[in-house]
Amino acid sequence: MTAFEIQNENRNPGSALRNEAANYLSGLYGNGRTEILIAGKKVDGVFERDDFGSRETIILEAKDYARPLHRDDLKAIWSDYETVLDEVRPAKLLVISRHGLAPGAQAYLDTRPPMRHRTIWELEDEVLGLRPHTQAMAAAFEEGGLSRFYIEARAAEVAYDADMAESEGEVVGLIDEVVAWLATEDPTPLAILGGYGAGKSSFAKRLVTQQAAQALTDPSARRPILIKLGGLSRYSDLEGFLGAMLTSQHNVRGYNFTRFLDFNSKGRFLIVLDGFDEMKHAMSFSEFRAQVGQFNQLITPGAKVVLLGRPSAFTTDAEHHYVLKGRIPAQDRWRKLPGWPEFREYRLADFSDAERDLFIAGFLAYQAGTSGDGGADAEWVDKRRQEVSELAAADPAVFGRPVHLKILAEMAADREQDLTRLRRSPSRWSLYDEFFQSLARREAEKPARTPIGEKDRLRFLAELAFWLWRDRAAATSFVAEVIPSDLLADLPDGDAHEVEHKRREYLAGAFLERKAGDIYYFPHRSFAEFLVASRMLSCPPQAGDHVLYGTLAQEGVLEFLQTPENQPRLRAWAETFVSAQGSLRPSYIRLLIDAFGGPTPLIQHIPSTYWTLPIRLIGGSLKIDPSNLAPLRTAMMQARVPELALALQLLEPHGVLASEDTVRQALEPMIAGVLIERTLGHVRELPQNDRLSVDGEEGERMRALATAGVKEIAAGRTGRVVSMNWLGLLEGAWAASQAHGVVLKTHAPQQASGYPPLELPLDVVLSTIPVASRPRIQGFLHKLSDLRHIIVVARRNPRTIAADRPIRRP
Repeated sequence: MTAFEIQNENRNPGSALRNEAANYLSGLYGNGRTEILIAGKKVDGVFERDDFGSRETIILEAKDYARPLHRDDLKAIWSDYETVLDEVRPAKLLVISRHGLAPGAQAYLDTRPPMRHRTIWELEDEVLGLRPHTQAMAAAFEEGGLSRFYIEARAAEVAYDADMAESEGEVVGLIDEVVAWLATEDPTPLAILGGYGAGKSSFAKRLVTQQAAQALTDPSARRPILIKLGGLSRYSDLEGFLGAMLTSQHNVRGYNFTRFLDFNSKGRFLIVLDGFDEMKHAMSFSEFRAQVGQFNQLITPGAKVVLLGRPSAFTTDAEHHYVLKGRIPAQDRWRKLPGWPEFREYRLADFSDAERDLFIAGFLAYQAGTSGDGGADAEWVDKRRQEVSELAAADPAVFGRPVHLKILAEMAADREQDLTRLRRSPSRWSLYDEFFQSLARREAEKPARTPIGEKDRLRFLAELAFWLWRDRAAATSFVAEVIPSDLLADLPDGDAHEVEHKRREYLAGAFLERKAGDIYYFPHRSFAEFLVASRMLSCPPQAGDHVLYGTLAQEGVLEFLQTPENQPRLRAWAETFVSAQGSLRPSYIRLLIDAFGGPTPLIQHIPSTYWTLPIRLIGGSLKIDPSNLAPLRTAMMQARVPELALALQLLEPHGVLASEDTVRQALEPMIAGVLIERTLGHVRELPQNDRLSVDGEEGERMRALATAGVKEIAAGRTGRVVSMNWLGLLEGAWAASQAHGVVLKTHAPQQASGYPPLELPLDVVLSTIPVASRPRIQGFLHKLSDLRHIIVVARRNPRTIAADRPIRRP
């Protein structure tokens, strides 16, 4: 326990109740004093209360008995303190116990108005009001019978060296690791990472329930606070989010954010932040970083914070290291951000074969005990367990995740369920598809559901999930009345005559859970992700849909789309891809490349030189080999300007193809050489004023792109240098590619600002240019200190366009 700064703190084991009570009273009345003499009596604590301008002294007496206080106990306490109260009048004596009062004690207490009694829990409620929340946390592990089939999570700690290269330790029991950490004074926060369905939320419930059980018997134990971060993006700050969670969901009386932070910094809480990946959907990295900064307020020297989420929330290693390590790249090293917390990372392990079998047996036994049909006997359970275990063992990569195994076991718990299809194709997609098909069949077979068939019920679920991902920031919960009427418009009415009745019927027959406040939610995020992917596959994108589909095809949705059985349907998306407009994600292009089996088949399907170079780079057919950059250079020289601009968005230091230092040291002079050669390759000399000019649309675009990044060619300390700036070049690349209506959304542009202008030796840049072209280029460069000095002559307008006009940032 970490106490408030109270005087004379005694850390003896018997002083725990007194110290805890003093902590709470300090939160109410400010720091007091403990174990001081008043009228010859050593009192447990003294605090001052301001009562409308007058001061009243609060005398603390803590009795840490293993039983309720009896009448004789109170009489003895009053005898000890009567003279003390006279000495410091006006005053009250506050008696704190652990187990309350025995019968008859309250009657005696009523005859002594200056004496009051509270249990430590009642005092805690007056200060924090957290007991209802702690009681709710104590029951979290029982939700859905989780404790009956839960398998203890295992994880490996991930360590990083100075270059942020990672290494993974041995796999250990995660609950033991966290409990050992809780027993120390180490304030380092923990980050527990795992893919979807790896058991993160189940572990969070396991942890908070264990801690709540301890807190309900030991007042000095930390109170667990489980915060589901998926809702944070809907609030402007952490204060409003926590207030809504604690007051609306858990009825915490007298919640105060400042007091909450104060108690957290003093070591009163275990804060578990679950699902940080769920708050990132549709955010730029700068927005995501701001949200992370919100919950970083909770990480203070006295706090204990556990963060759980998917590593796929980070699109690059740079994002990962920024958020969890507080590191940013600075030339050839990683610089630590001052004041940013550094997490200790653990990576969840999949189930072993033995754990998988234990889970199946436990879940089937639990389902049999709760089904109520009386037909699931032990013999049938054991036979079904063997069947499911054999099926799961056929593809451990799929069934190593708890969520997949739970879905399989849920289907197997149905005596009528035929698992034949899964035996033929035990993939992630077929598992979820069969699961939802079986749910829909079950609903459609009910007499009250017959007017609406199973296909329409599945279609409703897919449209609902798609709407949540598209319009509600990938939320997994919603209020029924906010479902737009046009979502239901094309679905059969069944027996409903009004929109409200129709909405109710589809919701009643859907695989959704409902909780207080008319809130519906998907039991697991992966269910919604599967339905979003299903909806996207059933409606191939038009030209204007690719940006939206690229935004939605992330994390779990992307994983479902990538399964082999969906590749034929994905190939149809390429029909409209060549006409896509807007900001596309490279991961989306890679999805199409994989669907065609490589970049070349996709390029052949969409014969557009505008996309050839980016597709080859993303698909990996154009290798970035620092010892042989000739193929890449040739492709960059042949590319049209918008195509070259897209390639530069991939090649810049923070881009998708972010390279190591050795690669960048070879790549950057080559890129500068390409920009210079292609620009000067279009120039001609104007004899009347000895100036260089460029004409033609392609030449003008090339000059604008080059001058955005190559700022100056000037004398340096060791000779002439080419000054190149990645941020300017990226802005120019956006401008050039936007002329054709599309850019590649690789990351937030502010990240490139961390790179200062490069000074590349001119002779190194020239060495990347072929020998045959080099003399002509050198001749032009002797006349230039800046590529912007080249003037532009329009084809149809003889007037000169200002050479240094600013490039608008997209």
